[in-house]
Amino acid sequence: MLVADMMANNYCFMEMFFESTYVNAWGCTVYTKAEYLFLIVVALAFVPGFVLGTVGAETIGRRWTFISSIYIGAGFTVLLLFCFNTVLTYVEVYGAIICYSAYNEVLWIYAPEFYPTYMRGTAIGVQNGIGKLGAAAGTFLTE
Repeated sequence: MLVADMMANNYCFMEMFFESTYVNAWGCTVYTKAEYLFLIVVALAFVPGFVLGTVGAETIGRRWTFISSIYIGAGFTVLLLFCFNTVLTYVEVYGAIICYSAYNEVLWIYAPEFYPTYMRGTAIGVQNGIGKLGAAAGTFLTE
């Protein structure tokens, strides 16, 4: 909703936290309070992943933390292909995000040991360029 519409209709933003799911003026379903809470919890899933990646790199080694976080994260992602109840789906999403953020943490610890700075800088530049190209293309492909 636009701010002008909210003000004209005396719309309270906090209303959506106390009502059940409803459809807004654009026909989009607005999340319930529990769904918003889930989004907040999932948005913070990278924090335990970074801790897990750092602790794993120090205890079992960088290589095994790297490998295990990739395969466990892939396992969580494959489980998302099947229909389970909502709570199990939330656990799968949260587990995948934790594993992939642990993977990312170990990657940034592991890469400087093998590649010189100029090579890492070039790779990060190429990665950012491709990511921006994909983001730009994604906005046109979804319409």
